[in-house]
Amino acid sequence: MAIHWLGRAVGLISAFLGIAGSALLYLNSYAFFPYEGAAWGTPETEEYNRLTEIKNRRAKAWQRVGFVLLCLAFAAQAFFVLMP
Repeated sequence: MAIHWLGRAVGLISAFLGIAGSALLYLNSYAFFPYEGAAWGTPETEEYNRLTEIKNRRAKAWQRVGFVLLCLAFAAQAFFVLMP
């Protein structure tokens, strides 16, 4: 009886981790924001590019978090399948 309860708990945890990871990957997987200007830009262009770089770094970080959550979801499922 305890295994049945544990199986449901692991399944729910895995489902929530998978949904959260998929949502983070989906919401941050579009193309990164483009940079403005050419090799030499005005100070305004350089400031815009600096802010764009910050946005792109933030998107990369959330992509990594989403991927880790998906990996944890798969690991939780594997744990329950391999559990005696």
